[in-house]
Amino acid sequence: MLVKLSRNVIEIANKADLDDIEIYKIFERFYTTALSRTSKNTGLGLAIAKELVAQINIKISAKVEDDMLKMQIEF
Repeated sequence: MLVKLSRNVIEIANKADLDDIEIYKIFERFYTTALSRTSKNTGLGLAIAKELVAQINIKISAKVEDDMLKMQIEF
């Protein structure tokens, strides 16, 4: 896991099984990858995070680079 802080951006990156991730859906409620559907995962965590940061006028985004899932919080 990598956590990087710059002046107004926090970036968190982690290796992930990216074959199952549909990056455009990652912040939708109840979205989980096929691999995590077998566990007791609700798929609410990132949807809640997006709502919380939106309420305080901050942007959160996700992208895939190489074999890493990168999340950015811009304030």
